[in-house]
Parts: sequence; C-alpha cells; structure tokens
Amino acid sequence: HSASISEIPEDLFVNCVAAERFIYTFYGTGSGIVSTSSTLPNFEQVKEIVKGGKLTRIPAGLFRNCTSALRFEYVFGATAIEEVPAEIFANQTEATIFTGAFSACVNLKTIAPEFMAKATAATDIKYMFAGCESLKEIPVGMFKNNAAVKNLEYIFYKTGVEKLPAGIFEGLTGAKTIGAVFQDCKSLTEIEEGVFDGLTAAKSFKYCFSGCESLKSIPSGLFRGLTAAYEFASTFEDTALESIPADLFADARDYSSADFSYMLAGCKNLKTVPAGLFDKFTTVSSPGFKYTFSQSGIESVPEGLFAGCVKASTSFENTFYYCESLKTIEGPIFPESSSVSSMAYTFAGCTALESLPDGLFDSIAASKTKFTATFAMCTSLKRLPNKLFANNTLATNFSNTFNSCTSLEEIPGDLLGQNEKMGYATSMFESCTSLKTIPEELFAGCPAITNFEATFALCSALESVPEGLFSAIGTKTSSINLSECFLECSSLKSLPAGLFDTIRRINYIDKCFEGCTSLTGESPYTVIVAEDGSEQKVHLYERTRGTDFPIVSSSASAHANCFTGCEGLSDYDNIPADWK
Repeated sequence: HSASISEIPEDLFVNCVAAERFIYTFYGTGSGIVSTSSTLPNFEQVKEIVKGGKLTRIPAGLFRNCTSALRFEYVFGATAIEEVPAEIFANQTEATIFTGAFSACVNLKTIAPEFMAKATAATDIKYMFAGCESLKEIPVGMFKNNAAVKNLEYIFYKTGVEKLPAGIFEGLTGAKTIGAVFQDCKSLTEIEEGVFDGLTAAKSFKYCFSGCESLKSIPSGLFRGLTAAYEFASTFEDTALESIPADLFADARDYSSADFSYMLAGCKNLKTVPAGLFDKFTTVSSPGFKYTFSQSGIESVPEGLFAGCVKASTSFENTFYYCESLKTIEGPIFPESSSVSSMAYTFAGCTALESLPDGLFDSIAASKTKFTATFAMCTSLKRLPNKLFANNTLATNFSNTFNSCTSLEEIPGDLLGQNEKMGYATSMFESCTSLKTIPEELFAGCPAITNFEATFALCSALESVPEGLFSAIGTKTSSINLSECFLECSSLKSLPAGLFDTIRRINYIDKCFEGCTSLTGESPYTVIVAEDGSEQKVHLYERTRGTDFPIVSSSASAHANCFTGCEGLSDYDNIPADWK
C-alpha cells in the first residue's frame, strides 16, 4: 500500500528513457491520500494526514535518464516531502506540464531556486505549490528561464508565505493569467514593490490576494509596468487592507472589459479610497465595478470616484452592496454618460447611510437606467434630496428602489420629476415603516406607470393617501397592476373616494388593501354621470366592462383579498366575498 512507502529508490526510473508521463505518479505516497479529479483537494481534510506521511524526501536524480518526459501533473502531490532538490527536473528540457507538482505538500519548507532552470519548455505550472502551508519563503528568480509559461493560477495558493520579495516572477514574460497566485495566504503581511516585475504579458490578477487576511498594505508600484493588465476581480477581497495607493493602476490597461468586480469586497478595515483611483479607465463598460466595495468597511465615497468611466454600462450594480459603515457620499460620484443601464442594488444594505448628495444621478441623465433596489435596506436613510431622479427622464424601472428604508419619513414631491418613460414602481417604498405621508404630486409626471404592485406595502405608519396620487395614471391606455399596493398599511385611516378615477383599466388589484385594519369611511368609488344627468357611485367591486367605463378584471384571483381585514369600512358588508 502506498501509505507505507517511506523511500523512493534513486534508480527507480534509470532505464525509463522513453517514459513521457509521470501524472500523479507519487501522489499521496507515504500518506495514503488518494487522488481525485478535483484540481484543488480539500487541504483542511488532508493536511493532518499528509503531515504524518512517511515519504519526506525525493532523490535529486530520480528522473535523470527520463529525457523524453513531457508531463508531471501532481507527481509528488500530498506527500510529506520537506524540500524540492535543485536537480529534480535538470534533464527535463522538453517537459511542458508541471501542474500541481508539489500541491498539498504541507511539510515543504525549502525550494531550491534553480529547480526549474533547465525546464525551459514548461508552459503550465499552475497549482504547483498550492497548499504548501509550511513554505514561508519563495526564492527570487526561481522561474527566470521559463518564458513559455502561460498560467500561474493558484501556484502559491494557501502557502505559509509571509513576505513577497521583488523578482520572484522574473523571466515569466509569457505568463498572462496570474489569478489567485497568493489566494488565502493567511500569513502574508509584506509585499515589496516590484514583486510582479517581468510579467509583461500579464492580463489577469483575479483573486490574486483574496483571503490574505493579514495583509494591511500594498506598495504604490505593485502593478508597475503591467501595461497589459485589466482584470482585477476579487484581487484584494477579504484582506485587511487599510488604504489603497492613488496610483495603483497608473500603468494598467484602459480596456472595455476591465474588471474590478469584488476587488475590495469584504475589506473591513478599508475606510475610503482615493478619488482618482479609476480615472484612467475611460473605456471600461462591463463588468466594471460590480460589487467592488461590497461588504467592505468603507465609510465615505469621494466625489468623482468614477467620473472618468464614461463608457460604463451595468458596471455599478451592487458596487457598495451592504457597506454597513458607509455614512457619506461626498458628492456626485458617477460619470457623465449615456450608457449606464443599471444602478441595481448599488447602495443596497448601506445601513449607516443617512442622506444623499444633491445631483447624485444627474450625470447619467442621458442614460436609460434601471434603479432597481438602488437604496433597498438603507435603514438609516431619513431624507431624500429634492429632484433626486428628476433629470433621469429615460429611466423606466424603479422597482424596490427604497424597499425597507425603515427610517425614511418623507418623500419629496419632485423626486421623479417629469418622467414619461417610467413603467415600474413595484415595491418602490415597500416596508418603509416610518413613512407617514405621500406627496400628491409624486407620480404626477409619470403617466406611463403600469405596475404599482406592493409600491407602499407594509408601510405600517402610513396614515393617509392623497386623492390625486394616481391622477396622471391612465391617461394612456394601459393595464394597471395594483396588487398589494397598500398591503398591511395598518395605520391608514381612510381612502379618497376618487383615488382610482383616472385608472380605466385595472388588471390586478388583489390584496391591495389587505390588512389595512384602521380604515374607516367608504371604499373608493367613481362617480359616473348618466345621459339624463344623474350620478351613480361605482365602487371598485362594482366595476364592469363598458366602452367608456372603468373596468377591473372579472377574474376572481385578480381581485381576491383586496379588502381583507378592512372591516371598519362603511360599505364592508356590501363588498362581495371574492373581494375580501
């Protein structure tokens, strides 16, 4: 059984001159770990077993006659070896694949700097030392003869490295993907400027330092000279970084697909960033800045942070998602752009944010932008600036924009301005439990809204609804959804008679007033004038189809539970059972 093997004979392959593949050859030898199809084993599960493994060294000349060898994937993975000898691959000048060669060797402490010096044909060395938690130092110049290598992903993943000296990637001029190279190196505290010198073809640094929980600072020239680099997704995610150099990306590539998503997500010690950090990225469109600062400790956002990113599209979705310490947005931060298509969840969950700056979205007035859940769950947001969206006349969707803003006490009447494109107010103010009143002119400039589903649902402090709230709606032929619009507004005392007069076509009104237990007076009705001049009250539940008459869907499910619990209404007994 391989678990009992404690030594590899130096002459084991002395006659194997034609051997080409040494894939998983000694994987788990001396420890009994069985290889799997997974590229990265579960290091936490295997490390204790590997630590006690019997195979602690490999003969330097083991492959000396194997000059035809081409592949060494995971050849010594999950063994208890403590050192990589200088001559181990001395005669493997044609070998190309070294993926995971020493991965999960948790006792490995020393790497001979010249062990890859003759392996000049190597193209793949990713995962090579992944999981080598006893490895504290990386030799400088270890890969100086390996210009053919293309991918460095996870090469030092989960190692015990504490300091990164300049020059450790010297010679890797062909490497394009550097992603996750130091991910989860939890002891890493120091990085020298110039650590990436030589990686002139590098494009991607995704997850590079993600999970390096002891890393508090990075040098200004960390990415110096890397003119091809543009992918920085999750690069510093979940680190202890306290600041970011203003010129960190001075040499990076300005490219349409530049990616900063999750770059600083979860960085709890990061309080703010330099205003000009992203100035050079004038062509970035998407993915851009999705989740860039999400769940970080950022407290203030400098004015103009993204001002240079004039081509951004969906780039700002979730950018500050759940930044629970964010208190201040110092001014307008977005670019002057006609291409920003979404601000979905941009500030959602920013529970310390109390107010917003004037003109926050004015610069994207020429964009057709969705404001879906932009400020949802901002539980400290007390006031909104006048005309916050007044200039965003091309915006169509405001679903959940302020959902669960539990401290919001009032809404400015000119919040939306004149917006003839707006179609969705779904759950826009749902669960705003401090909201007591609604301005009558809120939707006055928005005649095309068709969906009011749950717009004010669960606004438990709401006491009144203005008669002209929906007066602009229905001026265009449309099918209106009012489902759950005022659901569980338990403080609502009365309803204006003509609340729905202008809405001629109601498709859904189910649960609209369900749980409005404080309602008194008569339910809404429309006064119809007959040919003889007589007037007739037509309540919602009495509407029928007609050529010049407000209608409501005849489907029972479309109006089910509309008045459930509204027993204080004077006409409650007249309301049909399928409406309550």
